[in-house]
Amino acid sequence: MRRRWAVAGLVLGSAVVVAGTVIARASDDKPSPLPAAEPLAAYRIAYRVEQPGGADIDEVHEVRRPFDSRVEQRQADGKLAVGTLTNDVGYWIHGDTPTPGWSSGPRSSSPAR
Repeated sequence: MRRRWAVAGLVLGSAVVVAGTVIARASDDKPSPLPAAEPLAAYRIAYRVEQPGGADIDEVHEVRRPFDSRVEQRQADGKLAVGTLTNDVGYWIHGDTPTPGWSSGPRSSSPAR
């Protein structure tokens, strides 16, 4: 008779431990893993740089992979101050020196990324 109670207690105790483990794992609040990051095909970022006592500048970065990119810095009045343009054909710079406006930039052995 004692042996039956001992076996019954052992079985019941094991069942309680297993049930507790299952419940604890089921209610675990760990976040699910995020999917692997993939590169964007294109993106645009626009922001304003405000300098106390200086001129505010609006800057826009536009990229379309694999080669196209454009960066513009505009003054508060909207006038283009500085810019770069890159594509599969070449690289151009906008500025006041050496030539005002858009001009061909230095050649690079690698395209924009």
